[in-house]
Amino acid sequence: MKKLLLIVVVVLMTISCVKTAKKEKMTQHISKHNITLEISPDKNFIKGTDNIFFNSALEDTLELYLIKDLKVVSVNSNHVIEDDSLYHSIKILPGENISSVTIAYEGTLNYSPNERALNETHSSSLGIISDKEGEGIYLPAGSFYPYGENDMADFKVDITFPEHLEMITSGKLEEIEAAKGYKEYLFTTELTVDNITLIGGRYTVTDSLYNGVNFSVLSLPKSKTGMPAAMMKRMGGGGDSSEKYLKAS
Repeated sequence: MKKLLLIVVVVLMTISCVKTAKKEKMTQHISKHNITLEISPDKNFIKGTDNIFFNSALEDTLELYLIKDLKVVSVNSNHVIEDDSLYHSIKILPGENISSVTIAYEGTLNYSPNERALNETHSSSLGIISDKEGEGIYLPAGSFYPYGENDMADFKVDITFPEHLEMITSGKLEEIEAAKGYKEYLFTTELTVDNITLIGGRYTVTDSLYNGVNFSVLSLPKSKTGMPAAMMKRMGGGGDSSEKYLKAS
């Protein structure tokens, strides 16, 4: 009986430790990303700053991931950077007065669709910034801002880019007056999300009213795709397919 009781106690202690470990792993550090970007597709170039706010002062190390193609220009907090084959691992060290960190980064990013299997779509790319016909902009989390796992956060993304392109990401859009030849868009999420993706290209924008709800539909020109053919198929092809898409939804 004593042996059985001892086994039960050990099992319960083990379960408790596993639950504690999972709870620690799932700690929510980040409350908000405030991202500012300048994108130059003709040079495959991006320059960015992410002001990251925390829920409370850091009590343990926060690990963030940024693709290695981008150079980490500065981090205004005690940190360590370790690299694997694809990403910088930026480790922000804990401290009583650390409630935010600002990370600046820049570089070229061009994982061309020609370098991937023909049946793959942009969603399997590490990221592309291109102004070439048949390409475009596709940037997942970790390629245009430092990505932290297990965090639900608010996002504010300010993007400056050439005026002949359109950009879209999660959130409410506000257009800001920019220098000649450029556009500036500010996207603000209305709910917390774990990550966001940025997409851009030579789209045309069509405003549609469906069932009393306003939609802004981005479609591809018929003659110039602005994105790979695989992406065209996923979006329903060129031209104005907004009504067809909305009915299918």
